[in-house]
Amino acid sequence: MMINEIKSLNSYKMYEIDFHFWRTLAGNEVDLILSRAREPFSAIEFKNKKKISSKDLSGLRSFSEEFPSVQFLYCVCNVDLPYKQDNITIVPWEYFLKKELLKIVKR
Repeated sequence: MMINEIKSLNSYKMYEIDFHFWRTLAGNEVDLILSRAREPFSAIEFKNKKKISSKDLSGLRSFSEEFPSVQFLYCVCNVDLPYKQDNITIVPWEYFLKKELLKIVKR
């Protein structure tokens, strides 16, 4: 559902964003990578849970190590309030759609 919402916004507003999935040989992965002109600018992990563990963020951490210039790292989930853990922003999905998504795609 979330990826469809992001794709719809991209299509409607013509932001020219490309969508990718990222996975290492070791099995770390990130659900969605947003890029323009082959340059990633955001990595997003989706979790259907209220409590996020360090293991839930391992894919984003691995991605950040490989692509340190990517500044928008998100874990979109069912938490009550947004917060940061290291360089990863953990946000409720409603907040992400209303506040954060436009911030990152308009960059």
